[in-house]
Amino acid sequence: MTPETSIRLRCKTALDKGWSLALCRLPGANAIVQFYSAAQPILSKLDAAKFADTQFAFAPYASGNLAYVLSPDITETDYLHSASAAEEKSTTELNWHCVPSTNKPSTYEQYLNYVNRAIQLIRKHELAKVVAARCQLVSPTTDMLNTFYRMCELNKQAYVYLFSSPVSGTWLGSTPELLLSCSEKTIRTVALAGTKQAADTTAWGKKEQDEHGFVEAFIDDAFEQLNIQALTLEDVHEIQAGNIKHLVSHFEWCASDDELRKKFHKLLALLNPTPAVCGLPPMEASVFIAQHEHMERKFYSGFNGIVSAHDTQLYVTLRCMEKQPEGIMLYAGAGITSDSVAEDEWEETERKMQSVYLPA
Repeated sequence: MTPETSIRLRCKTALDKGWSLALCRLPGANAIVQFYSAAQPILSKLDAAKFADTQFAFAPYASGNLAYVLSPDITETDYLHSASAAEEKSTTELNWHCVPSTNKPSTYEQYLNYVNRAIQLIRKHELAKVVAARCQLVSPTTDMLNTFYRMCELNKQAYVYLFSSPVSGTWLGSTPELLLSCSEKTIRTVALAGTKQAADTTAWGKKEQDEHGFVEAFIDDAFEQLNIQALTLEDVHEIQAGNIKHLVSHFEWCASDDELRKKFHKLLALLNPTPAVCGLPPMEASVFIAQHEHMERKFYSGFNGIVSAHDTQLYVTLRCMEKQPEGIMLYAGAGITSDSVAEDEWEETERKMQSVYLPA
């Protein structure tokens, strides 16, 4: 029995019983960490001072330091291999949890109007940046577990996740964006923004550099608000995530375990959501999104990951799909600045969705 097959059997058993579950693969790792729980996940504050056994957390958009926490009855780790022939040929979809959505995809014209309205306010200096998101329903079914394996194979340096519960429904994706980690006496986060096609070798433009600079300044301010000193900032460089690439820089803060634990939940509340998924100023951008976006983001652009007393890794829930009764709902967003062109932003969301939807 291959590791993939054993995971499928565990998932089937759990889902048939109505349990919640989560699978994740950390960037560059070869292990799939699995969580299975008979209990409903509980919404609670993620306080590092109270972390104990390893748990899985998943949070809706703009939830600060609140997240649904899955306390597993069973935790397993299997090592990833290329999906077996039996898995690749599997056409039997598991009984995944599904929460029907009222979201309706934006038309091309609706999204362009949304983006152009944001550009107008930015040029009037009422906003600095807005992340305009949309969803798209694709009817063909996809085997969620096989897609998880394919994402692991195609995006080896990304965080890959799949979680399913009666509260959330089922979400699957692959994200390059670390929100916050805490391990080995070090807190880490990244400023990740700006997007272009992986094959594009031209210099990064002013729009993309401005996007990234906004996020860097926001993170720097969050650390400053908590009086965190001796912060290490890595030089800006580019990373590739599937068919697109981004600008990224890494922040690190080293301190005692006690000091890290005291400030973790405060820093998480300040960072989530970042300008990379919301905008600036944060409150004004959030209000604009609530008034003009043609959908509820739900768990898209929230965060998910592993929490424990010794190693916590939380990633932004991007590049994702949501299981729906009639198909798969894809989610993607684009950062809007004064230099944005609405038609280009639509194309950016198209590329992001294409990097996620991997029909067999």
